[in-house]
Amino acid sequence: MPVAQNALGSIYTNYKPFEVAPNQFLDFNFTVYNQIVNVFFPEVSIDDNTKIKGKIKSNKNQLKLTFSSPRVDAYGNEVKDILLRTDNQNPLYNSHLTASEVNTKYYNVSKLNLLNLTQNDTLYFKSVFNGGKKKNEEFNLDFFYTINPEEKSVIGFEKSTFVLKDTAWNINPENENADKITFDLKNNEFVFSQFKLVSGEQKVEFTGNLIGDTEKVLLADFTKVKLQSFLPEIDSLNLKGKVSGNLDFVQKANIYSPEAVLVIKGFEVNEFKQGDLSINIIGDNSYEKYNVDLSINNEKVKSIAATGALDFSRRRPLIDLEVFLEEYNLEAFSPLGKDVISSLRGSVSGIFNLKGFLGNPDMEGSLRLKNAGLKFPYLNVDYDFEGESVISLREQSFILEDIKLRDTKHNTKGRFLGNISHQNFDQWFLDLEIDTNNLLVLDTKDTEEAKYYGTAFMDGSVSISGLTDQLTIDINAKTNAGTKFVVPLKDIETVDNYKLIHFKSDETLVEDRQREIAEEAIKGLTLKIDLEVTKEAEAQVVIDEVNGSQLTGRGSGNLQVRIDTRSKFNMFGDYTISSGVYDFKYGGIINKPFVIQKGGTVSWNGNPYEANLDVTAVYKAKANPGVLLENFNSNRKEEIDLVTRITGGLFSSKQELDIQLTNVDPTIASELEFILNDNNVNEKTTQFISLLAFGTFRNPDKVNFDVNNTLTGTASSAIAAAFSSLLNSPDSKFQLGVDYQQGDSGNDIDRLNIDNQVDLSVSTQVSDRVIINGKVGVPVGAQTQSSVVGEVKIEVLLNKEGNFRGTIFNRQNEIQYSTEEEGYTQGVGLSYQVNFNNLSGLLSKIGLKRKPKKKLKKAKKKDTLKLKSKKLINFEGN
Repeated sequence: MPVAQNALGSIYTNYKPFEVAPNQFLDFNFTVYNQIVNVFFPEVSIDDNTKIKGKIKSNKNQLKLTFSSPRVDAYGNEVKDILLRTDNQNPLYNSHLTASEVNTKYYNVSKLNLLNLTQNDTLYFKSVFNGGKKKNEEFNLDFFYTINPEEKSVIGFEKSTFVLKDTAWNINPENENADKITFDLKNNEFVFSQFKLVSGEQKVEFTGNLIGDTEKVLLADFTKVKLQSFLPEIDSLNLKGKVSGNLDFVQKANIYSPEAVLVIKGFEVNEFKQGDLSINIIGDNSYEKYNVDLSINNEKVKSIAATGALDFSRRRPLIDLEVFLEEYNLEAFSPLGKDVISSLRGSVSGIFNLKGFLGNPDMEGSLRLKNAGLKFPYLNVDYDFEGESVISLREQSFILEDIKLRDTKHNTKGRFLGNISHQNFDQWFLDLEIDTNNLLVLDTKDTEEAKYYGTAFMDGSVSISGLTDQLTIDINAKTNAGTKFVVPLKDIETVDNYKLIHFKSDETLVEDRQREIAEEAIKGLTLKIDLEVTKEAEAQVVIDEVNGSQLTGRGSGNLQVRIDTRSKFNMFGDYTISSGVYDFKYGGIINKPFVIQKGGTVSWNGNPYEANLDVTAVYKAKANPGVLLENFNSNRKEEIDLVTRITGGLFSSKQELDIQLTNVDPTIASELEFILNDNNVNEKTTQFISLLAFGTFRNPDKVNFDVNNTLTGTASSAIAAAFSSLLNSPDSKFQLGVDYQQGDSGNDIDRLNIDNQVDLSVSTQVSDRVIINGKVGVPVGAQTQSSVVGEVKIEVLLNKEGNFRGTIFNRQNEIQYSTEEEGYTQGVGLSYQVNFNNLSGLLSKIGLKRKPKKKLKKAKKKDTLKLKSKKLINFEGN
């Protein structure tokens, strides 16, 4: 309609209106539905609440228009909450456009606010908006559109500002009206007068012209422009420097002269100074073929130089580049390893060629690494590459030529070899192997998130293969001396739930979330571990981190671990304990070491948290049985074994408590056994806890106990144990022990009142055949008139196996017939130890039963001339 065209055209300058009849007008108010728009424009989608309303009057040449829509999606570009108001008679503005978001493939805009006003023959615009992914780039642009006397369109910028990557830039800072684009669409001509962008000492200037397809002149000059002010963010790669130089593209007819001469002063990669980077790129009479020459020069050496050619004339661009490296520092690229590899260090030198398709070129050459090394943060192990390591480049592979590893903490060593290949520098394939007879592979500390920690030394091999997002790690190894592996059971159970020691008889079921620790699926990884655990390795399970209870042991076994991306985490194998200690601590009062007996087993058959236990642990206590025995006339404390046998699942174990008497006179032992095993389980459990916690038998006829003696006894035991550990070395043949035995006082029966006693024990191995153990106890106090207690035992090994021994001893009597003096027993004896499974085996070992001899059959001499068959040989086959 001419009326509508004239109304719209009145906004623009130099518009020639159509002739229309007077008194024409148009009032409209539409609601536009998406179904109607899709019929005519399939690639356009609008919200159903889109509205257009307004009026047009021909006499006054008046246009009022309001367009609103919650959302418009056109050809892949999205506009949200758009509102357009137009009034060509408004003295303040002719058009006002707002939108909450404008999202395109190239750039995103938010909080768009655009005003338009026509004055004389010029259309002025003011636009304010935010941009960028984080919407922190601010734009405040003032520009105009007009037609010059030659009837060519002109777009120009007045003084404007914008903030890009935290750098504030000024357009046309002197407001000289020079930043213009003059164009003639009919003749395909564009002229760029000098554009100027300034930010402090940074400056970008641009000029040029385009005339059809025969002439193109585009000239850009850079002065101290910071790389970080315009380069996009690159993950784990931070580039810095100041760019100066020119970037030109010139075409005159069929002669092309593109050229880039740039110098980046103070070039840095990830905060590491590289030197000055020089780049020279010259077109080979083509805008598709270029000769390249670049280098990095620093104070010491030209660390990188590359010369060659780039060819973009084909469908698949080609590269032919020769690269020289000389003592180039690798530290700058350490952040590329992220959480997998860190502390990348050393220097690299070498020459290699890149040739072929630009996206996946063939490589040929070799690199030499000097003083190189790296760290694996997840395992907290740091390795140096010993000597000069060589990496060969062949096609798309980096081949590691038998690199020698040495850990920087313990100096253990291993070999690292294999290759790393790529496809289009996008998909990376690893085929690596580590081979060692002793290498540190784990050295972590306890943290809140740690599911395990400790130190591990490995003898064996590790292979790493597959795509980086689908890796398979195969470990076939055994543990070496110094290995200590700790599993803290965090937020799983309390001490009572483990049922190692019962303080109350509850039957609380462990919830599912406690039974199965929710391990996160290790994405893109298949882990296969075949591990031979040796006695040199120490395993520790921290059961109660608050109180400090832990299970520590050594043993042997074969374990298989299988982990993959489908949340599978399985463990198989058996572990046999050869020695260990369960340090039971509770409430800051109880601190007792249970010695784990040899032969205990832990086995897995799938779920690693459903291990089956069969472990027996013994705590050696000392107590005076006179509390329970009326006829026991001694103030001496006897050795008593508190035995607990743990069987069943890790989180559903069962235990059996027992009190056993060792080195006690049979009369005392039988009487105590009768009292403790009177079919009263609760009484036996009560006595067990009393001996464990307080070091005394509980008197059934006396409920109360001496708190002071109890606490003092607990504290003195802890101090004595700490003092003994300071005096001894674990590997020494001479062991000196100090103990403080808290006595009993306040008993109604005088014979049960016992002085405190300091014990000094000595254990030494004079030679391979003579062992001496002794102990001296000195009473402290005046409860009794007991004298110094002295015991000694000398053992002589009479054979190589050590099971035939001669013994000389002096020991205190278990039964004292008088409290006024101590009784002793001396003696000499022989002992012979035999292991057997049945009576028949015992008789065979001591020589009372002879093994049946097998009758040997006499070998018959064969007659080589004698026919095996009596039949005649039939040569005719009949």
